[in-house]
Amino acid sequence: MVLSSLPAGVVFLQLVSLCTASAKAPKPTAPQPTVSIECDIVVLPRALARPFIPQLEDAATAPQAWERLQALIHSGEAALAAHLEAKGLAGKQLDSGATKGVRYPTEYVFAGPNPPHDFTKEYALEEMKAWFPAAVESVEFETRNVGPRLSAEFDLSSGASWGKLSAVVENVRFLRLSKFDLGVLASGEHVTMERPIFHSAKSSLYFPLRSGQRVLGAIETLPGDQGVEFVLLKATIEAAAKRP
Repeated sequence: MVLSSLPAGVVFLQLVSLCTASAKAPKPTAPQPTVSIECDIVVLPRALARPFIPQLEDAATAPQAWERLQALIHSGEAALAAHLEAKGLAGKQLDSGATKGVRYPTEYVFAGPNPPHDFTKEYALEEMKAWFPAAVESVEFETRNVGPRLSAEFDLSSGASWGKLSAVVENVRFLRLSKFDLGVLASGEHVTMERPIFHSAKSSLYFPLRSGQRVLGAIETLPGDQGVEFVLLKATIEAAAKRP
């Protein structure tokens, strides 16, 4: 009824506009799959670590080697230092971490009575020896994040069973407090303070991976007799994301 009441030219223009808009409408894209990226940091004694390296690097023997590693973790012969997992859309950067800030002083000043100024040259050394500051104050601080962090991205290849995993894994450890000299007083006594010593292991990794495949990404020999650290990565395609 509405079309018949309009002039013919107006009806024609309206129909052409509707057809053009329909032709230019974008086709809906397929939803991006979600992925799960896991990172396990395992610490073993050096004697136990060496045989595992070729087994974990071989795709054919890696699953069995991982099962034996888990058995060592359960028995206490190895330690799971960290398990990180991040989930999100494929092709997007995913982050996970378990860190805490350690705040420590970096600059100090002597606080307390001012050193003597009015003394004769003959007795200067004796008077300086008798002077001792009441305290040492911290005036500058820094904060260091301690613990493991994972930043990764899994780009899917055609077929959605393989992908390219790029990851940065960092693990910062607090080792101990170490004394260092602030200076020497006139009495010959050393003034010392303690500062933390950290150990950082950081790896930038890139692997073509099959969904569900676990790989040995990095090997780090830890200071002293703390053993060897394995960084293992796994990426899994979980499901297609639902459209809103």
